[in-house]
Amino acid sequence: MLYARILNKFSFRYYNNMDEKQARGTKPIKNFLIVILFIISAALIVYVFPKEKKFRYEFQKGKPWMHEIIIAPYDFPIYKSDSDLQHEKDSIAKEAQSYFNFDEKVYVEQFGKFENNFNKKWAKQVQERIEESRKGFVGKLRKSLRHEDFDELKTQYKSFATDILAFIYKKGLVNNNKLYEKLRDENSSIIVVRNNLAKEIDINEIFTTEKATEYITGKLIEATKDSSSIAELEINLYDDLNLDDYLKPNLIYDKEATERVRDLLLAEISYTRGMVQEGEKIISRGEVVDGETYRVLESYKKEYESRLNSASDFYLILVGQIILVSACLIVLFLFLWNFRIDTLHNMRKMIFILLMIVLFVFVGSVVARIGVLSIYLVPFAILPIVIKTFYDARLALFVNLITVLLLGFLVPNAFEFVFMQTIAGIVGIFSLASIQRRGKLFLSVFLVFIAYSFVYFGIGVIQEADLNNIEWINFAWFAGNGLLLLIAYPLIYAFERIFGFLSDVTLMELSDTNHPLMRKLNEKAPGTFQHSLQVGNLAEEAIYQIGGNPLLARVGAMYHDIGKMEIPQYFVENQSPNHNPHDKHSFEDSANIIINH
Repeated sequence: MLYARILNKFSFRYYNNMDEKQARGTKPIKNFLIVILFIISAALIVYVFPKEKKFRYEFQKGKPWMHEIIIAPYDFPIYKSDSDLQHEKDSIAKEAQSYFNFDEKVYVEQFGKFENNFNKKWAKQVQERIEESRKGFVGKLRKSLRHEDFDELKTQYKSFATDILAFIYKKGLVNNNKLYEKLRDENSSIIVVRNNLAKEIDINEIFTTEKATEYITGKLIEATKDSSSIAELEINLYDDLNLDDYLKPNLIYDKEATERVRDLLLAEISYTRGMVQEGEKIISRGEVVDGETYRVLESYKKEYESRLNSASDFYLILVGQIILVSACLIVLFLFLWNFRIDTLHNMRKMIFILLMIVLFVFVGSVVARIGVLSIYLVPFAILPIVIKTFYDARLALFVNLITVLLLGFLVPNAFEFVFMQTIAGIVGIFSLASIQRRGKLFLSVFLVFIAYSFVYFGIGVIQEADLNNIEWINFAWFAGNGLLLLIAYPLIYAFERIFGFLSDVTLMELSDTNHPLMRKLNEKAPGTFQHSLQVGNLAEEAIYQIGGNPLLARVGAMYHDIGKMEIPQYFVENQSPNHNPHDKHSFEDSANIIINH
């Protein structure tokens, strides 16, 4: 057995020497590739940076101007604030009139339908009355019932009904009561297009189906009370005809024309209000930045950053961005070189770190450039949480700081953004000690939301000194940020599979004694299984005392003898008393069997 131990040590020394020689040969190549990775990352980050000048002055509304006097170097417009523009757009959208097309054919069609039905019902009614008069059941009407009187009565009956329908159709009839009520609340008039001529009409003058029915009912009731009109006529004829059946909308809402006119009105909105002339003083040192001065400064900043006087300006900006991005990545490189050299020499780990930085800078750039969503919705705290899961808290904090500094060149209110994201990242790192318990992630999400809200409220109070001026909508963005932070859990799993990392969640799965490989070990080598559990318990306790990763030590100990499953009888913990299969082999063969496990 002593010989076997010597052979074992010699074999390890031989293989270690071979590994060292191979490592010395590949180290320059690996270092070169690492440098290339940093260069590619810098190029990608510079590419997403906007090629525009950056305004060099920081200012806040309600605070004194701390810089030198500003004189306008050129003419520029004073841009309206986003809130003012939105107010104008809302007013136009609310006050813009809706367009309706007047359909002439509807009345002609419905009048023909009414006339046809009226003639049929009238003929039937006349026949019934003649028969009744002959039987003597019409009372005092017998004297007035003569054949020559029916034409006059018919005209009177018909005119009464057609006058009602004509009046309704002349005013206009719509069938969408909800649209009518909405338009009546927003506007006092609509535009009706009739024979290619547009005319403004009071919306209260047109009919809905409900209003038309009420109008018809009112006219019929009025007629029965008016002895000078239709009191002597039979109202049952109109009940039988049911004038409501001849109501069909002849005012058709033209959504396309309405939106087209509304868009034209919106396009005519002026985005500026006034001009600042060249040579005009904008602000002096010590002056308080009030509302009007703030708008002028914002307009000057916008105009300044959008101006590129020549191609040389573009290239100078590009050079400046290369310098700044390179400085950030060089600092990261130096940190890794001094404190995480193993990580720096690991190509897979470096690809992951640099990819995460580039990815978050790209996402921040897109959100800031589009401007539809708030930059505070992007869960940047995912970055330090994921980095800490696969590396350590110190590296996660440093990577988060580098990324946030790079993003500071892309977003408005850079100081506010960098300060808030740094605090939120630190809270995310230290609130999530381990992801093996899912409840910890929810607690971390809540604490990150509190950190965002707390810091933002403090900054808002300092800047505004008025609770009414704080943009409370940002707290909703912070809540959305917290919810999106939950995707860190599936992202960790995805990165683990893609890059071959090992997280605490996977270690928890591997430490389960019901894991298929553990069950197989228990079946084939029960002695080795018990031995591995004991070693795992000892290793876990020892590592816990010195501040390492107890879970990693336990799993490593549990699986360190997994190779003994192939020939378990050759290892003492699985052997029966008085039987040792090594007795049948030479020392060399026994040593090889033990080494190969």
